[in-house]
This record gives sequence, C-alpha cells and structure tokens, in this order.
Amino acid sequence: MNKKLRLICVLAILNGIISVSWSQDNLVAIKGQIAKGLYTEALASLNQHLSKQPSDAKSFALLAEVQMKLGKIDLACATYSMMESMKLCDDQVYYDYGIALKMNGKYDDAIAKFNKCGAGKKEIAQKQIQSCVFAKELIRTEDTKKALNLDLNTTESEYGALVYDQLVVFNSSKAPFMMDDTRKSLESCKSSYLCKTLQNGTAAAIFMEGKTNQINAEAISLTDNHLVAYSVSNIDGGTVLDRMMETTIYLGEYNGYNLIQVSPFEHNARDLANFSPCFTHDGTALYFASNRPGGFGGMDIYRSIYDGTTWSSPENLGDEVNTDGNEITPFYSDGLLWFASDSHEGLGGYDIFSAQNTGGGFLNVHHGGYGINSSGNDYFPYVKNLVMYFTSDRAGGKGMEDIYRSPLSEHNYTVEIINEPAMPDVIVLDEITEETPPPAYALNEASYTQKSVDNIDAVLTGARRVSMGEVILKDKPRVFFIQLASMASNNSDVTMFKPLTKFGNIYKVKINSATKVRLGYFLERGETDALLAKVRNSGFKDAFIVEQELSTSDLELMLSQSDVRAGSSEKTVTSNQNKKQDQKLITDNFEYTKPLPPSIEREYKVRLGSFEDPIWFDSKKVKDLGRLEQWTKGAWTIFILGGFTNYNEADQARIQAINRGYADAEVVIDNGGIIERIKKN
Repeated sequence: MNKKLRLICVLAILNGIISVSWSQDNLVAIKGQIAKGLYTEALASLNQHLSKQPSDAKSFALLAEVQMKLGKIDLACATYSMMESMKLCDDQVYYDYGIALKMNGKYDDAIAKFNKCGAGKKEIAQKQIQSCVFAKELIRTEDTKKALNLDLNTTESEYGALVYDQLVVFNSSKAPFMMDDTRKSLESCKSSYLCKTLQNGTAAAIFMEGKTNQINAEAISLTDNHLVAYSVSNIDGGTVLDRMMETTIYLGEYNGYNLIQVSPFEHNARDLANFSPCFTHDGTALYFASNRPGGFGGMDIYRSIYDGTTWSSPENLGDEVNTDGNEITPFYSDGLLWFASDSHEGLGGYDIFSAQNTGGGFLNVHHGGYGINSSGNDYFPYVKNLVMYFTSDRAGGKGMEDIYRSPLSEHNYTVEIINEPAMPDVIVLDEITEETPPPAYALNEASYTQKSVDNIDAVLTGARRVSMGEVILKDKPRVFFIQLASMASNNSDVTMFKPLTKFGNIYKVKINSATKVRLGYFLERGETDALLAKVRNSGFKDAFIVEQELSTSDLELMLSQSDVRAGSSEKTVTSNQNKKQDQKLITDNFEYTKPLPPSIEREYKVRLGSFEDPIWFDSKKVKDLGRLEQWTKGAWTIFILGGFTNYNEADQARIQAINRGYADAEVVIDNGGIIERIKKN
C-alpha cells in the first residue's frame, strides 16, 4: 500500500513538472508571436492556453496586453477586472489596469487603480493620477476641435500623413489601388505601403509606384526641394509603436517615382532606435526620435544640423520637451515643434503637444487640445496652412489607426497688432487702381494661455466680415451684384452708400488688383434688374449688373441693414495714427481686465468658434441668441453673435451657446471693427 501511495505521489509530481514545463514553453511561444506582431494569432493561443491554465496570472496579463495592442480597450479592461476579482493583481497589473481605464476615458476609475500601486510603482502612478486630473479638467472646459476622419482610411492602419505637391502622402497596411504587376511582386510583403491621395483626403488611396515602396519606408518626411527622410523597421508586423523600437533612418531624394542617392543616416547605430525623422523646410536640420544613451528616458526628440558635408552629433532638445517617458513623431515648422508624448499630462496614451523654439532652447510645452487629442493614442502631427493632419487609434475610427485632419485652435497662437494703411477713397465707376487695399476689419487676439508663440500667423489675423444673418458655404451658385463704384487710395468712407442698405448689403469685392463696391448679392436676374432701376433712381446713375461666382475669399461686408448700432457698420479701420492712440487705452496685449462701460464705438459680441469649413457650423442652434456674423480668413470661417448693447446680455448669450454645444464661446468687444478679447480673471 505504501509503495502504491509513493508511486501515486511521484506520478503527481512528475505530472505537475510536465504541466509547468508545458505552460512555460507555451508562453515562450506566445511571446514569440507577440514579438513578431502576430497579435490575432497570439490572442487565439492565449485563449487556448487559459482554458487549460485558468488561474495563470502571467497569461492573463499577456492577454490584456494583446487586447490593448489590437485596440480592444474594453476587453482589456474586462480582463484586468477578472484578474482583480481572482486576486491576481500586483503593482504592475494595477498600473496597467489604470492605463487601460485612462485610455478608455474612465479617469476616476483609473485614479482608483493607480492609487492601489505599491512603492515600486508609486511615483509613476502619481504622475498618471495628475494626468487624469488634467484630462478631466480639460474635457470639462475645452471645446472639441472638429477632427475629420478622412475617406482614405480603411479597416487596417493608415498613419504618418504629410502634404507633398498638393497630395496627402501616408502609410497604409492595406493594399490600395495598384498596378497588377506591382501587386504580384508584393504578395509576400507584410509591411505598410506608401500611398497618396487628394490633399483634402476625400479620395481613396493610390499606391505610390516605384522603388519607394520596395524598402519598407515609413514615417516619411519630404521637403519642397525633394529631399526625403524615412524610417525602416526590422519588424514587419505589429503596430507602428511596436516597430519604432527597431528602426533606422535613411536620407535621400525623391524624383517623383523613385528614391535616389539613398544613404543611411550617419548617426544610426546597432541596438539603437532612430525613428520618425522630420526635415526642416530647407533640409538643413533633422528632428527625430531616438532611445540613444544620455536621454531622459525611453524615446527622446533630437536634432542634427547639416553643414553641407556632415550631420552634427544629435542634440537632445532638453527636459522641457523630453521626459522619462517617450516623445516621438516630431514635426517642425516656423519656430514651432509639434510632437507626441505619453508622459506629459494628457488625455490618453500618446497626446500631441507643441513647444516654441526660443533660440536658446524649446520652451512653453502646450497640449494640443481636446479633439486633436483623445483618450487613445494620437501622434504623427503634420501642419499645413493651419490645418493639422494626425494619426489616432481613438474609438470610433475605421481601422486600427486612422488619419484625421483638424483646424488648429487659434489658442495656440499669439497675434501681434496689425497697423493697416488707410482704406482707399470711393471714386467714380470704372476707374481702376493698381493698389490692393487691406482688409477693413482685423481680429486681433492674444494668446489663450501664458505660453505665447511669436511670429506665428494666427487664424484670426486679417479676418474680414462677409455675412450677417446667414451662412455662406464654400460652394455657392453664380450670383448677381449691382456694381456701384471702384476704390482708390486716400479715404475709406463708404457712408454715401448707406441709403442703399434697404435693398441689400454693401460689399467690397476684390477683382485682381482693383476693389469694387457692390450691392448684393441676388440669386435671380429678374430681381436684380428691378433693384437696379431703384438704385439708379437713388442717384447712382452709373450702376450696372455683374454676375460672378460667390466666393467668401473675395468678399468683405461693409454695410448691412442688420447692423444694430447707429454708425457701427460704417466704422472702418482707423488710420495708423488713431490706432496708436487706441493702443494706449489697451493693456496686456489687447486683453481688457474687465468689461468696459458703454460706448458708441464699442459693441459686445460672442465669438462662437473657428471652422475650417462652414458646413460644420449649425446656425440653427444659435440663430435665436443674437445676430449671426460670418467672418473669413483664408480657409477659415469664424462665427460671431452680435447686437448686444452690454456685457451682461452678451454673457447670457455666451452661456446659452456653451449649453448648446459651442464650449469655447466667449464674449469679445468689437471696438470700431477690431475684435478684442476680454481678459479672464
């Protein structure tokens, strides 16, 4: 009997040893799948493994990790919750659980898990708690920018967009439209492809034919003078964030079809990641992310300067930009560095930030805002004409990673005062002037925060009022105007046309080098003919009808019957001398310290927001709150509510506008055609 008992015990021990050995070998194989980016396969292997080892904490942790890599944040949170209920959580698991909850936008729950981290994780957990508090406050106070998911995106991954030669160039892991011979040659390729599409991103992706797509190029940078820099990873699968840890940089030129004169970046090194290079516009400096020794931790942003022969030793941008976490995907333009970080206070995993080049270093790190950033990973910023293209794996996308575009918030910029020259005289019809007159209105706005950015052309600089009481979309039919006069230099007085506002608005319309004064606009020729007779009977004998396509870029609204204040709409830009006098009354970079007393020259208004496309603006939400004004600046449209006689009226409208979805609505002052912000105490 004792022999049998001993035999049973020995067999049990052997079985346990074999089981443990099988379990360990199985986990090694699964980790190998994860290392190769075979996440779907690893997920299936883990589920099978856990069916036999239902209390294996390491396997559960790997399962949650794979679910996170696949963008299944909800499932990862459920896995961590199961581990907690089974009492399988240690400090690392609680920390990872908090990260998953944070990336799911559940900041209070994330704080609770971070608070459970022990001494080993206490410091970094406290940093994450501060980030969650920051995120909660930002979402409560900051308007969601209009981030548009582009049509080029697929159910797979698209990332790293830039604008080159009026096209969007980007990486895609799903085969786009390509030639049949190309498709055959790439059948075994598992890397992403370089693609291109229209600049607005509204067309499907087209494969960039040529040698460009034979080298696994990603995170690419292209200059106007055809210089190219790109990363190549040793890892074929996985996410771009996985692949960046084994990357090298190559430099060359792009001739429109092939890459030529390609050579490795001279500061590549074995066991060193150099990732996401970005040229300055002239190609004389290169910004990139690297985990080279001597940094502040993880991936840092570096800069190397080209002297015509060699690239200088990479310079770390310092601890204002870089942290003990990861800073990646830099983009530099006009003194401003954009980058992504998973360690600066943000909303989720990686957030997009900016920093100003002061000449002595990069300072004033500024969060890109809610909307550009999300509770997911947001990276690969690229800015063109005050529009940002970026990559995100946020919830609600089409694939694992999608490319978005968004107008930049004017809060990122500081605007200097504009000293405009005087407006031209109104003279007789058909006299042509070669001088192009300046805008009659300018929106001068100070930085939203103390972190100012100098020498940046802000969204609102030089904006012009183009409409009152309606929304002019970008695509309008051809319309009719009644031309009243041409403009010449000396005086900007247009009050002589005030009696005609009973028939319609008075516009300045820029035509080549001349500027015309026109009444309009009208959709029907018959209506215009009838009004022309009335205009001529009013003393404007030489008036005539013109037909043109309605374009806000050519219009400037001078007089309107909708103007409430007597004389307000006739008020145009003052002379330089008067502006200098006005400036003495204004302090702190055009920010008033408190609401000002009533004045015939001053009107309170509510700025609702700035939009890249007016089609995004829903006038129905606010049309009952005040007189709607539409202003334009290049590709931007700014909507303002006017007609308020005092601050309290405007502030009540502001509150209602916020409740109706315009979260950054604010009271401003129209001071004789110059829009000024009221300083927040």
